[in-house]
Amino acid sequence: MDGMDGQRRVDWEALGHSIGAITEREDGTRRELGGTSVGMQALERLLGEVFWRDAVDAYVLRYEVGMEVARSVLGVVQPWSGMLRCREIFDESVVIEDRRAAVELLRAFGDRRVLDWIPGWLSDEDEGVQSTAASLVDQLLRRSNVYPESCQAIRDSMKLQPNPAVRDTSIRIEEDIRREDAEGGP
Repeated sequence: MDGMDGQRRVDWEALGHSIGAITEREDGTRRELGGTSVGMQALERLLGEVFWRDAVDAYVLRYEVGMEVARSVLGVVQPWSGMLRCREIFDESVVIEDRRAAVELLRAFGDRRVLDWIPGWLSDEDEGVQSTAASLVDQLLRRSNVYPESCQAIRDSMKLQPNPAVRDTSIRIEEDIRREDAEGGP
């Protein structure tokens, strides 16, 4: 349905159902959720996968003017489709700079959903990928996207890495965790 201004109106009910924010109970009542996470999911759906893939490509592959704006928007919404695009570029590109940039971009908007990818990046043959993956772990912890316990195995593996940049990041992470524990949390 179009509004008075000629712009297409959003079907908020359909959008809510599509992201699981609106559910119908067996007794016929409706349950509706809200909050930042719901808003982020709604924005991801409204703008669409092509939009998020293009935002990643602008930063990782094209290095175009406005790439920092794209990075910033990705950081606000944290779209899963953008994370998947970073993973796709990493897996498919033969250009090392693109592979590094894909992991680096996830420092801006990756969340707990990328944890399973990090061990592979830490064991990549390229030291730049390894150190960027270590920095990603640091960012996930700093932004409170993951709890220290949820990435304990990754943190332990970082301590044993031959790459000195990864080990240095590991030392910094462990110091930060000890300091936060001593101060009573993040």
